[in-house]
Amino acid sequence: MTELSPAVPIRVLVVEDSPVARELLVHVLNSDPQLQVIGVAVDGEEAVAAAQRLRPDVIVMDIHLPKLDGFAATRQIMESAPTRIVMATATTDPKEVAANFRAIEAGAAAIPMIRLVAIGASTGGPIALQALLARLAPPLPVPILIVQHIADSFVEGFVDWLASTTGYSVCIAAAGVAVQPGLAYVAPNGRHMQVLANGTIELVDAPREYGVRPAVAVLFRSLAAAYGTAAVGILLTGMGRDGARELKSMREAGALTIAQDRESSVVFGMPGEAISLDAANYVLSPDKIAVVLRDLFRPPGASNSLGSRGA
Repeated sequence: MTELSPAVPIRVLVVEDSPVARELLVHVLNSDPQLQVIGVAVDGEEAVAAAQRLRPDVIVMDIHLPKLDGFAATRQIMESAPTRIVMATATTDPKEVAANFRAIEAGAAAIPMIRLVAIGASTGGPIALQALLARLAPPLPVPILIVQHIADSFVEGFVDWLASTTGYSVCIAAAGVAVQPGLAYVAPNGRHMQVLANGTIELVDAPREYGVRPAVAVLFRSLAAAYGTAAVGILLTGMGRDGARELKSMREAGALTIAQDRESSVVFGMPGEAISLDAANYVLSPDKIAVVLRDLFRPPGASNSLGSRGA
């Protein structure tokens, strides 16, 4: 386990056909306050249906199941409702262990690679964004999209300040631009920003949302619709509720979602609202958010940057 502290318990689906083993698994998992068993399934077909219906954060999957074995169920789940799956078996048969790894490999191949990161912020956001971007070295291999509530006349100076103080490449977003890895795009004055499925920025002259334009809500909503599991949504310090419900939509679409914690927030309005809606997988300070992002994209086999701080 790492130092990451879920905002709410991690939602677990248990798939096990043995009543005794199933009861034991449920008991062990529920004994950890960071975990919550939200459902059980007794065969592979039930597992696929439950994954689609409940959208758990993690599935603990037995290999030997009636109707549809754990391998086949994993493949179907990855095609219809991509989810983190832990394969469970008591076997020591080398052939079965090898098959287990092949199933994990097949499942991992079916999960989209994360394609972009979106960040929303308001009051206190500039400092939080500076702390986060400064800790992302090397730059992420995906684009970052940022909506920061700020006075129109300050946007250009804000972007220059972020770039010069963090070392990260930051620019003002322009309509029709195809987003590029390693770059951070900040929404411009007075226009909503969204990203199309082909990775192109679209700027919209639509009415204000939550009293602001650009609104975090518009960006997050576009990612929930077009990217699903292939996006990360982050809601930082700020007054009001902009982006909170839309962060929940991103989580429901399978995205990884993070809200800034109360202790590091200047104003806990936006992230606090998101947490109250169960919209965030994790609640973290900006420096720990950076750790999560680095670990998401670390090369296979590389050590986890939480390293000695994890257990």
